[in-house]
Amino acid sequence: MVVDLGAGTGRLTAELARFAGHVIAVELDARLARSLRGRWPNVSVVEGDATRIRLPREPFRVVANLPFHRTTDLLHLLLDDPTTPLTRADLVVEWGVAFKRSFPWPSSITGRRVGRGLRSDARAPVGP
Repeated sequence: MVVDLGAGTGRLTAELARFAGHVIAVELDARLARSLRGRWPNVSVVEGDATRIRLPREPFRVVANLPFHRTTDLLHLLLDDPTTPLTRADLVVEWGVAFKRSFPWPSSITGRRVGRGLRSDARAPVGP
């Protein structure tokens, strides 16, 4: 199962639907959520605030281009509870967030570890 947080117009959802058994597309905007419904047989659309949804109780993966103004809240939702059955998260986040979250733990910049099997692929810029 794959969860798409902030599905928007469905560009990412469409690709996920091609490969995943079941996709949950979460979208706050009612108009966009309506446009997603019924387009793919294996996609369930949840209209609402992604920070307030009930996450799946079975193992799931998240693939999302997180809304930059909600990134911290969504990371808390996904990572704070160690019983959440999140198996992997592939996230597009703002550069500053990726940089802060990729520091080795413990760090004074971030109060928590990326951890739980997740990895940060963020790379610091190379320069003089």
